[in-house]
Formats: sequence, C-alpha cells, structure tokens
Amino acid sequence: MTQLLQSPHSLVVSTKVMVRLFHPARGFTLIELLVAIGIFAVLAVIAYGGLNTMLSLSHHATLQAIRLIRIESAVNTLSQDLAQVVDRPIRDEYGDAQPSFIARNTRTDRGMEFTRGGRRNPGGFSRASLQRIGYVLQEDRLLRLSWQVLDRAEDSVPVSQAIVDGLDGFGFRFLDNNGAWHDDWPPTNTAPMGTTSSTTSVPQANGVMKFGIPRAVEVVLEFRNLGRITRLYPLY
Repeated sequence: MTQLLQSPHSLVVSTKVMVRLFHPARGFTLIELLVAIGIFAVLAVIAYGGLNTMLSLSHHATLQAIRLIRIESAVNTLSQDLAQVVDRPIRDEYGDAQPSFIARNTRTDRGMEFTRGGRRNPGGFSRASLQRIGYVLQEDRLLRLSWQVLDRAEDSVPVSQAIVDGLDGFGFRFLDNNGAWHDDWPPTNTAPMGTTSSTTSVPQANGVMKFGIPRAVEVVLEFRNLGRITRLYPLY
C-alpha cells in the first residue's frame, strides 16, 4: 500500500491495463458492412462482365479459326483436283458420251465436273488411277462429288462430301486457247477444237466432240462475312 501511494504513476498504468483487458473490441457497424458489401458487389459485377467478354471473344476467335481452317482445306482440295485434270471423256448413267470437262454457270445449274488423275490406291486394288470429280453449290454448302467408276452404270451414285459451308456464291469461268473467257464449258455456240464452224463436230473414239479441257479455270468463292476468294488454276 505504501508502495502504491509512493508510485502514483504505476497505479495509473495498472488501471489502464485493466480497462483494456475488460473492455470489448469495437466492431463494424451495420452501415459499414452494407457499404463494404455494396462495393464488393460492384467489383464482382465489373469483374464478371470483363471475364464474360473475354470468354466470348475467345470463343468467337476459336470459331473463326476453325472456319478459316475449313476454308483453307476446301481451297486445297479444289486446287489438288484441278491440278490433275486429264482429257478423258466418259459415258454417263444413260450411256451418253460426256466431255472431259463440263461446267454450267447458271442460277439453277451451277457446278462443274471433270476427270482427274492421281487417284490414291493405298490398298493396291485393281482399278484405274483416273476418277470423275464434280463440284456443286447446294444452298450455302460446296459439295464435292466423286464417282467410283469413270463410265457409269445406271446405279452409279456419287459420294457427296460438303467441304465448306457459309457460302454466298460460287462461280467460275474458263479460258480457251484463243485467250477468250467463257462462263460455261464447253463454250456455248462455240466450235470444237480444230474446227471453224459451230455445227461441225470432231468425234473422239467414244463419240464425244473434241472440246478438250480449258486452258485455265478461274474459281470464285464468296463467303458470308469474310469476302471473296479468287483463284486462277492453269490446267496446261
């Protein structure tokens, strides 16, 4: 007791320590909690919007990349087919002779058909290396047709494969030996090769007029939202 009276400063310090030990800590008020929750909610909405935008852009970029890969694959397939065109007429399923290269570029009949070489034969089967190939536009898809035989029977049906879609247009034109361009092949109202009159025919062994194949083919692929792709293929 005497020591406490003699040390008033020590008494004050001890009293403050006791007050701190028994006085509860001050927490957040309800208003402060509401303000913190509101700020957190706003930040969460902003973060979610940014994340959603990034995911949408990533998804769109992935779809565009896939589409460009398909377009490149279709152009490569078309290029490989046209690079191996050969002058070999055929007979269709009705027994009628057809030229080596046929194309019509009208609104109701748009497509081309030709004979190509270099057919793969990994199995070593006994078959020709030539194959009849066709390209037609069906709605917004470019179909590649392939026949198993050159001279068809009545039950010959082509294998159809959609190589690309999203097309707004598919067109082509053909260059002859005189440097003139034609929308159709064989050219309409044009004499066969080696003749001077459109009424003169020069039949081949199977009865097909000798128009041969065009000197070059220009193909136009017009894609929705992507624009136009034009390719020129020299055939000989």
